[in-house]
Amino acid sequence: MILLDRLLDLAVKTSPGLRGEPGYGSPQTIRPGQDNRVLIAAVYQDLQELYPKAGVAYFRARTWALLCWQPINLALISIYGLKVLPQGLTCLAQKRLPGLVCGFNLPDMEFIQDDRARLIEHASRQIQVLTDELADQFIDVSHARLAILERLLRDTFLEIFLRVYPLFETSDVVNIRNDAAKWISGLGFDARSSKQANNKNRPERNRIIKADATALQVNRISCCMHYRRDDGELCVNCPKLIKSEERKSEARKPKVK
Repeated sequence: MILLDRLLDLAVKTSPGLRGEPGYGSPQTIRPGQDNRVLIAAVYQDLQELYPKAGVAYFRARTWALLCWQPINLALISIYGLKVLPQGLTCLAQKRLPGLVCGFNLPDMEFIQDDRARLIEHASRQIQVLTDELADQFIDVSHARLAILERLLRDTFLEIFLRVYPLFETSDVVNIRNDAAKWISGLGFDARSSKQANNKNRPERNRIIKADATALQVNRISCCMHYRRDDGELCVNCPKLIKSEERKSEARKPKVK
């Protein structure tokens, strides 16, 4: 119980929304092994009521991000903050609040102690088990395409990784990129297809994580659709914005006769 207590304490300190309790959760939580479609549909409908003009693309992207953010955070916080991994991550039960998936139950099971590379492999498998089951049920609810969910999951993971990693490790660009590549491989994301989505004539765009003058940034291959909300705008690393800027840049270039 000591390691679980430490993880629960560290999680809520890292993000106030990550407030967890020991246990397997109730049927009113989104948890593995049960039909969660009614609960998932309720999250989706909450967003429809909160942002009625945002559209289906936003409701799908945001609901999917809400379903995935907690297990990703917990895996990263546990590995980088405590140097262990809970075996019970595949039993994670998530709580639904109005417009949110926030708070969780995690059973008190053994923790895996191993080197970081092996912990990343273990965590990647656990995250895949959880998200594969959630994706099947979410597709039934929303009719989203699996390929889009996979791209969104890849970008969601990397952006959370960039927030959590520097809390516990030295923010060395090379180390960050190396660890990110291990996660990308472990989670089964196809790095080649990610590169193909970028401009092949710009090597920096082919990195999953790029460094600019002020910060590290994910080279997103999906759009979170936040700009569709009345209070939303395009993210600075939105692929839609980057493609638009590249088209403008190409248009400004003198034509060779």
